[in-house]
Amino acid sequence: LGDVYKRQLQDQERFTEFRTVTEETHFAPGEGLPGRVLQRRGAVWIEDIPTVPNFARAEVAQAVGLRGAFGFPILVGEEIAAVMEFLTVEPRPRDDALLDTLAQAGVQLGRVVERVRAAEELERRVADRTVELTALNESLKVELVKHEQIEAALRDSEAMYHSLVEHAPLNIYRKDLEGKIVFGNASYCDSLGFRLENLLGKTDFDLFSEEQASRYVADDERVIASGEPLRQVEEHQRADGTFYVEVLKAPISDHRGKCVGTQGIFWDVTAEYESRRKLEESTAALKQSNEDLAQFAYVASHDLQEPLRMVSSYLQLIERRYTDVLDDAGREFIGFAVDGAKRMKNLIRALLEYSRIGTSACEMERVPLADIVKDVQGLLKMAIDDSRAELRVGELPELCCDRIQLAQLLQNLIGNALKFCRERTPVIEISA
Repeated sequence: LGDVYKRQLQDQERFTEFRTVTEETHFAPGEGLPGRVLQRRGAVWIEDIPTVPNFARAEVAQAVGLRGAFGFPILVGEEIAAVMEFLTVEPRPRDDALLDTLAQAGVQLGRVVERVRAAEELERRVADRTVELTALNESLKVELVKHEQIEAALRDSEAMYHSLVEHAPLNIYRKDLEGKIVFGNASYCDSLGFRLENLLGKTDFDLFSEEQASRYVADDERVIASGEPLRQVEEHQRADGTFYVEVLKAPISDHRGKCVGTQGIFWDVTAEYESRRKLEESTAALKQSNEDLAQFAYVASHDLQEPLRMVSSYLQLIERRYTDVLDDAGREFIGFAVDGAKRMKNLIRALLEYSRIGTSACEMERVPLADIVKDVQGLLKMAIDDSRAELRVGELPELCCDRIQLAQLLQNLIGNALKFCRERTPVIEISA
């Protein structure tokens, strides 16, 4: 492979062409070296490229001067995450020992990928280091010549992973199938108040109450049996009160995909949990307040009907008995008062209906908008006369609407126009 490296430096432009073709080629299962690795789900050795059928890049490989090739998968459990391939400038006989070694390397690299996937919260904080790990993996394509070099690179990769985990601001630990702790990072040790050497080999029953340990063991068994991660929020007590932690547990598998233990990550979410709880309490209080307000509106509007009924009755009685006694202005005033009482009766009935909106749907009906404007104009007659306002009402459509709420809307708009136009005579235009 040292010769290959020198040849690449000497013939960089042509080898770049081979790399470009490789990046642009889609390898179906069984097609080319990557496709054969995918189909076989294991390492593949090609002694001489021109003698192999269905090698997608054979023409470009011969132009560059490549003859031999071998590749192996990078496994994450049963999933092939990637394929690494190496090529030589001359035919090479099959080397089973090297293939076995590279197969183990693929599994080990797959375990690194698996660990990165399991630590979702960790990924954001280790992005820069992951770039370094990717660069290391790229360099392995050139530098994995001997078995000793492969082992050294894997040790470096494992050390880097442990370094990242060790300094992560998350509590991370691993246990074997017997529930014994085999690893804990600095944050985890600090949380439990032990040095790592005092934690190794201990179980949950050595560290927690029987009830708490039994719950943790049951969670581990569930993760191991299902092969699926478990995520939940746990409530705990300490001297300064209740606190909450979010826990992520996932199974750990060896290079054969066999589960060998569990990994746990947990972090404090007390602030977020308390904020959510306070929001829920505020929402419940607001809902109760709205219900109380609706009840008040119902009671108030219901109780106002009786005195209004009495006022309206006496106004109608005065209108009937004293029509002949009153002059035109008096009769007009009585008419205004009776009409106002009727409008107030409608408003109170509308308030009563509005208070029931929370328990029943609004009644939609087709209403000429001009009729609603006319009603509102009569209701605000005194305010309009006092301000000498001019209402210019254009041609208005018929709407399918809640008459009560639309009347309230127009009353508010016209009332605002009268209220906030004190320096000049208001001219209010309503059109559609």
